Amino acid sequence: MDVTNAQGAASTAARASQRFVMLAAAAPGAAGALALLALAPLGWTSGAAAGLLAAASVAAALAVRRAVGRETQALDAYVQSHQQLGEDLAPVWTGHIENSRHQMENAVSALTGQFAGIVDKLDRAVKVSDTSAGTSGEAGLLAVFNRSEEQLSSVVTSLEAANQGKAELVERVQQLSQFIQELQQMATDVAAIAAQTNLLAVNAAIEAARAGDAGRGFGVLAQEVRKLSSMSGDTGKRIADKVRLVSEAIVAASEASRASSSADEASMHGARDVIARVLHDLRAVTDGLLHSTEVLKSESIGIQGEISGALVQLQFQDRVGQILSHVKQNISRLPDTLAENRRQFTDTRVLAPVSAAALLAELQSTYAMADEHHVHQAQGQATAQATESEITFF
Repeated sequence: MDVTNAQGAASTAARASQRFVMLAAAAPGAAGALALLALAPLGWTSGAAAGLLAAASVAAALAVRRAVGRETQALDAYVQSHQQLGEDLAPVWTGHIENSRHQMENAVSALTGQFAGIVDKLDRAVKVSDTSAGTSGEAGLLAVFNRSEEQLSSVVTSLEAANQGKAELVERVQQLSQFIQELQQMATDVAAIAAQTNLLAVNAAIEAARAGDAGRGFGVLAQEVRKLSSMSGDTGKRIADKVRLVSEAIVAASEASRASSSADEASMHGARDVIARVLHDLRAVTDGLLHSTEVLKSESIGIQGEISGALVQLQFQDRVGQILSHVKQNISRLPDTLAENRRQFTDTRVLAPVSAAALLAELQSTYAMADEHHVHQAQGQATAQATESEITFF
């Protein structure tokens, strides 16, 4: 039994030694070589313990190698994720920034155009108000009112002159009445002279009759003188009748002229009063329009100035657009920086920290405005203070 048991144990040890040898042969690298060297001088029975040690060494080496491989894969994935982060996020960031910048530029440009149109319309409105209701210019409301007032005043003056001429005409007609009286007196004188002449002719005829044949010729002359005196008396009567008729006509014309002159004078005074009231009302309306126009002009100029100031303030879009363009360009450089860091890790297997100094320097070189430098310096000082205040624990 002891021999049998010894043989069975030897057989089992031999099979275990063979498995260890196979594992040692399968183990790669220096660990497998060491295991084979360790098993070489031993027999199948006496090398069992050494085989176990060699197997443990091989297993440890394999575990270390697998751990190193996993760590390497994790580092590669980490570096790759940094690069992928920049490649994925930077285009989206720059796209949103560019879209926002375009929308802001379009909106501000449209708003600027609308404000400019409002300024032009207000300017035209002010010019039209100056032209239509200004105090200067041929077409101004005040100028039209002044010309109308002058023309109406000239009409009133013309009416007064016509009335004055009619009054003079009435006066002259009244003066004709005096001439008519003189003519009547002259007609009376002619009748008296005719009567006296007729009386003288009668006396002459009597004396001629007394003289007989010697006074016959003188009697004929006296008869002719009587005819002439009779004719003169008839002519005097006709003159007196005509003078009377003319006198009556002149008196009637004088009364009519006097009545017409009085009516014209009353109408002229009424027209003057009406024109004065109309001009007064027009003056009040004109003054109100001028005041309203001045207020409108003042308000329009004020609005125009405010819109002009707003247009100046809208120039912030240019500054914001420049800042966004600089930031967009700097963000677009982030994938290249991360790719360069990954190449360095791939070449040297050293995980170097990603530095923002180069990107910040490149961003600062694009600044064109003082506020960009101010913000950059303020952020840099804040970052430096935060770094100095940090406490590192070991």
